[in-house]
Amino acid sequence: MNIFLFSVLLKALFPPRCLCCRVLIDTESPLCDNCDLLWRAERDASRKRDGFRRTDGTFYLAAYTKGRSVARTLVLCAKRSNERRLYKFFADEMVELIAGHNITADYIVNVPRRPAAVRNTGVDQAQLTAKALAAATGIPYLSALRHRNFTRAQKTLDAAQRAGNAASAYKSARGAETKLADKTVILVDDVATTGSTLAACEMLLRTAGAARVIKIAAASAG
Repeated sequence: MNIFLFSVLLKALFPPRCLCCRVLIDTESPLCDNCDLLWRAERDASRKRDGFRRTDGTFYLAAYTKGRSVARTLVLCAKRSNERRLYKFFADEMVELIAGHNITADYIVNVPRRPAAVRNTGVDQAQLTAKALAAATGIPYLSALRHRNFTRAQKTLDAAQRAGNAASAYKSARGAETKLADKTVILVDDVATTGSTLAACEMLLRTAGAARVIKIAAASAG
């Protein structure tokens, strides 16, 4: 069976659904028309509020709210899903944001997920988003950071505890310094909350020699 026939069979057996409301759809988009409109409204609200840029300098696509929102639903889905459509969607949205702010870079790097979480879910959502963004932009992906497994999950901590935990949670990958020297790096994460995780990773990249670090998250909860 060739690849085309196999893909047709898969689509017939497992028709694509909207990742937000789960209705059947007939496109490669992860969202149905209604949820796509809601997403655009959430993006418009972020544009009007702060131009997609938090006070800590992190760019983001839409707000992650405690109530039901498309952004929140997609981020939660990303934490447990290898759904290619979702990461391509995040990447395409980030491409638009990058272009709108005239951002260029030498490498794309991700905030690494806790190894225990990756083992439990099979997913490192920021890595998958970063690799999709690299494919969409042609900017090389670089695995420059590692997560130390002994630290606590950030979501279990309050704002005061997160900064200290994040500072000890990550380390530079071996050999990162030789590639990062004087380079501009796009640092990708799924959601920015207090900003301590992204700040800790930014500091490591700068210590390794990066001249500039541009932080981008799929959503902002701050």
